[in-house]
Amino acid sequence: IIANLLDKVGLTSSDYNVESLNDYVEGYINTRVMTVRDWLQQLQSVYFFDMVESDGILKFVKRARPVVKTINSDDVISIKGGNTDILVNIDRKQELELPREVNVTFLDRTKDYQNNTQISQRQVIEAIDKEIINVPIVLNIDKGKNVADVRLYNQWVSRNTYQFSLSNKLIVTGK
Repeated sequence: IIANLLDKVGLTSSDYNVESLNDYVEGYINTRVMTVRDWLQQLQSVYFFDMVESDGILKFVKRARPVVKTINSDDVISIKGGNTDILVNIDRKQELELPREVNVTFLDRTKDYQNNTQISQRQVIEAIDKEIINVPIVLNIDKGKNVADVRLYNQWVSRNTYQFSLSNKLIVTGK
C-alpha cells in the first residue's frame, strides 16, 4: 500500500525502502480526498512504523526493533547545568498533559464494515484528556483494541524526554 501511494506522487522504488513493513492490511476505504502524507499518518497510527530519510532514501522502519548500540556514560559529553555538569537532561510531561483514554474507531469486517470503537483507559490517574483516532482501515476487534492499548501505553512510556550530547567517536560514516 505504501509503495503504491509513493509511486502515485512520482517516487520510484529506488527512492524508498518498505522492506521492513510486513503487516497484513485487511482493507481500507478512501472516502475523501487525502494527501499521501495523511494516508501515511493514518497507516502509521495503526501499524506503528516510522519514516526516516537516510542516504537520500525514504525508509519505513517498524518500531520495537532490537537495540543497535548501547551508549556508555563515557560516550556522553556533560552539559552545563547551573553550578554542576550533568550528563543527561530529563524532561517529564505532567499527568494532565497525557491522555486518560484512547478511542480508536475503525471499520469492522465482522459488522459489515460499520464503524467500531475500541477504548483503552488508565484508571488511577489525574489525567482527563481523551485521544480520539478515526481510521478508514479495516481491522478486527482484537487489532482495534491492541492499537488503542499500544497508543495509550506509548504516550505514557514516552512522557520522559532525554537530552544529551555524544562524543564524535560515535559518528559512523558510510565510507
